[in-house]
Amino acid sequence: MLNRIIQAGAMRGFDGRMIDYALKSAFIESSLGDNMGARAGTGHVGIFQYDQTTWSGLKHTGNINSVDAQISAFYDDMSKYTARYNGLAPAERGNLGLEQYMYLKHHDGNNYTNWAGSPGVKIFNENCFEPHVETRAEHADSPPPPGGDHMFDYLAWWQPSEREGKVTVGDIIPLPPPATEDGDETA
Repeated sequence: MLNRIIQAGAMRGFDGRMIDYALKSAFIESSLGDNMGARAGTGHVGIFQYDQTTWSGLKHTGNINSVDAQISAFYDDMSKYTARYNGLAPAERGNLGLEQYMYLKHHDGNNYTNWAGSPGVKIFNENCFEPHVETRAEHADSPPPPGGDHMFDYLAWWQPSEREGKVTVGDIIPLPPPATEDGDETA
């Protein structure tokens, strides 16, 4: 899922910061695709948890249950919300950064205006997943892979609060049980 979001953003010309935002949003909405089913009583489905009313109202095309259609729709929304944000005077933006504004519009609704009381902004700000993506063009010292016939390559990692480092996405390896206070492993 991570690769699909990154590739779709890079192919559309989004920079690493904007791809970071798409990854963070997919993490908040569906744990990067691990929880794409409808949330109880909401009708929100998919990697970005659209509901049919929003999907139709924003005139998104394709099947709402399609991962690729949702990724495409989300990047379309990002373009639209970026233009709207850039059209606001600084006083109209208040303390909202672009990413907060886009998530507010995605989560709370396209026409939501109560920025100070936004549930979406609260969720976005409380989330500790901080991805960092750079396209090869943004990270000039990153050579192409051997036999690199890809249109682009990228580096991706996230930096949770108070921790730094690169993370390679691969097979899940179970962790040993945590140690108890006396040093014994728990059962």
